[in-house]
Amino acid sequence: MNIGKLRHIVAVDRCGSISRAAKLMNVTQSAVTKSVADVEREIGYPLFDRLARGVATTLAGRTFVDRARRIVADMDQLIDDSRAQRHAREILLRVVICPASLEGLLNRALRSFIIANPTCRVHLLATTIERGIRLLSQGDVDICLGARDRLEAVDQFRCQPLPDLVATLFARKGHPLEGRETLDGDDLTAYPIAIPDLQGPYIERMMNTVAGQVSPMRRLHILENFPMLADIVSSTDTLGIVSVGYARADVFRRRFCTLPFDLGSSMPLAAATRAGWPETRQIALFHAALRKYPLTGTAA
Repeated sequence: MNIGKLRHIVAVDRCGSISRAAKLMNVTQSAVTKSVADVEREIGYPLFDRLARGVATTLAGRTFVDRARRIVADMDQLIDDSRAQRHAREILLRVVICPASLEGLLNRALRSFIIANPTCRVHLLATTIERGIRLLSQGDVDICLGARDRLEAVDQFRCQPLPDLVATLFARKGHPLEGRETLDGDDLTAYPIAIPDLQGPYIERMMNTVAGQVSPMRRLHILENFPMLADIVSSTDTLGIVSVGYARADVFRRRFCTLPFDLGSSMPLAAATRAGWPETRQIALFHAALRKYPLTGTAA
């Protein structure tokens, strides 16, 4: 017994005829006849009396058919509700990026996605990796972008690796350190340094560079907003951190220069979704936009 057979039985009761029920359901008459026979054999009593013209529901069959009708109606409502929820999911894409300092690197991918999908609405949140993992685990966002090692460590996530993020130090054009072939920690400590967050792979390197009698945290700016950082670096001697990809852009090179100082390891990134949940069309299209415009500041 299954929902398909119950639909056939409800149709036979409604139409009073197996042939008319088959026409209503757009199936063969033999398929409806078999459904009725299968269910009658399983429950052990006839649902319909066969008449010269059609069928009539038996007294015992009436209770069964009425209950089957309720089950079919509930199933139809469940399907309608599920379709409505799926439609709601497909017109909204909720993205969280971690840490917030990476948000600017998402601009081109997000712009490309929105232009290509004018009916979709995007909710973008930038936060810490801990909160991003929690939001995705709870189903409050559809996709989380962040450090690959942290996202891959969560069993219920499905991760797609993204290109590694490589960072470099930069300064304004005309900075006293511009043009130097090599730099060491002593060169840097003479100037204010701004870092975008406390989660990048270069944090330990920068902490060791400014370590001394004063706590490293008291010797660093922490500025997540890159446009704000860029304005500060362009008008002061402050040193900042930027992705190598963006540092190659003409708009960057007109205002800034990069500095020859090794920040250490690159930052492997990933895009995580919830494992076991179907990937919507919007998520697939967002992944495509990320492949075209990776979070490195350059197009693929």
